[in-house]
Amino acid sequence: MAVLVVSDNYYYIKGLEHIAENCHCIYAPGKRIGSQARTRCEELEKDDFIIIQFSSLKGIEDFHHFCQYHCQATVIVDADIKMTSVICEVDNIFFVSSTTSVKTIDAVFKHKLSFFRKCALTEAERITMTLMLDGVAMTDISKMLGMSIKTVSFRKNKVIEKIGLINKNNFMFFGLMRFVLKAV
Repeated sequence: MAVLVVSDNYYYIKGLEHIAENCHCIYAPGKRIGSQARTRCEELEKDDFIIIQFSSLKGIEDFHHFCQYHCQATVIVDADIKMTSVICEVDNIFFVSSTTSVKTIDAVFKHKLSFFRKCALTEAERITMTLMLDGVAMTDISKMLGMSIKTVSFRKNKVIEKIGLINKNNFMFFGLMRFVLKAV
């Protein structure tokens, strides 16, 4: 098992560089992912892991998109979001909570800790969230889909609950949802 950690945070890299025997940490400041990170990513196999952590959601999106098409490893995204569980899988994208310790991440890699929150969005939730992310007002969504505003609000809250977000900050939630809906 190999672990690749790609981040624009030097201290994050230093905290995780000894997490596995075959761990490669790549410090990638700025928005562009270097050729070293891309080459290492392409070398990984199905039993390996990649942790992506960038200060901007755009950096995470770009590298995750690259990994989807050029890598077999399991990708774990650290988007600096507090969640109710250590690791959450939303539609085959793994997110690690910002409150997770290095020791817990180490246990995940060594398969000592195999539980995590797993959820899938329904088609109705996906449609509702896509419209919200496109800037359509809740009243307009309710008219378009032929449902009450309470149902639209319920679907949004259900998605927040499924993901397990602790801080229901709308900006962070919508950024995360934009990432999830783009990736699927």
